Amino acid sequence: MAAEDALVRQIFCDTDLITTKIWSDVLFGQCPQWTEDEGNRRQYDLYLLLNVDVPWVDDSQRFLYNYREEFRDRSVFKL
Repeated sequence: MAAEDALVRQIFCDTDLITTKIWSDVLFGQCPQWTEDEGNRRQYDLYLLLNVDVPWVDDSQRFLYNYREEFRDRSVFKL
């Protein structure tokens, strides 16, 4: 958060605290409450949320391809 705040006018964030909460809930079944609280307080000028209509390509970094729609839906709900 400190790094994000320091570069606030110069950055593009691809993972914020809301995204961190979604991943934590899926992977671990829980997330510290402060993550959700602080994520809800932070405001961004623009959210760019892409659809899941691009074919999946296994690049050895990403996983849970069968949860793509769920992740998108959770993101829409939180935004």
